[in-house]
Amino acid sequence: HRLLPGRLPRSPPSRLQPNMNVLVVYGSETGTTKRKVKAIEKAWGSRAGKKFGSVTVKSGDEAAADFASIKDTYDAIVIGVSSFGDGDPPEGYQLFLAELYKPSKTEGEEVVRKPLEGMQHAVLGFGSTVYETYQNCPR
Repeated sequence: HRLLPGRLPRSPPSRLQPNMNVLVVYGSETGTTKRKVKAIEKAWGSRAGKKFGSVTVKSGDEAAADFASIKDTYDAIVIGVSSFGDGDPPEGYQLFLAELYKPSKTEGEEVVRKPLEGMQHAVLGFGSTVYETYQNCPR
């Protein structure tokens, strides 16, 4: 789905499997990203019987607390986040970002920590192009 300014997706992409459990994680400094994510949840929720088993919305820090079980609990993850200040992650998102940045663990030459590998995913970047660091965190 391509999002145009001021427009929200009316329905999830058609290639999603029925009864998928989707986790939507957000990071929002001023509340704008949270409001947009909640609007997406509401739009998708009205079609949940057709496309999703469930849609769960959590702040980044809430999702970080459950990071190890995300792949076992959800089929897809959508991340909505902005940059703040000098391109820093917004409040309530830093712990999730830290989990994403943790290096993969290895045993010998084999990588054994790929906690979100294989999950369908999307990243929605929010912010203002006025800032030099626009989209620094979502990237």
